[in-house]
Amino acid sequence: MPGPASTSPHLYLDLLARCLTRELFLDEEVRNVDLRQWPGGEPEGLRDMLRKRGWRVVRRGADRETRAVGHDWPRHAETMVGSARLANVR
Repeated sequence: MPGPASTSPHLYLDLLARCLTRELFLDEEVRNVDLRQWPGGEPEGLRDMLRKRGWRVVRRGADRETRAVGHDWPRHAETMVGSARLANVR
């Protein structure tokens, strides 16, 4: 028998919270790499070459645990409070 947390309203609110924090889309997020912090220093001419071609160096930009507590500020999320705080409001 399903518990009270698996009722339709609870499932909907869980889905809504995961959409608002963009937790469902963590695999799509990337962030620019700061070439000044490249190991061993920034390679000579790399920044200019990338800029000319319209390229950028990126890294995976989201961490599930950091996002859950609201310490991650996603660029396109509708809220930045984190799922833990949303659960408290709920």
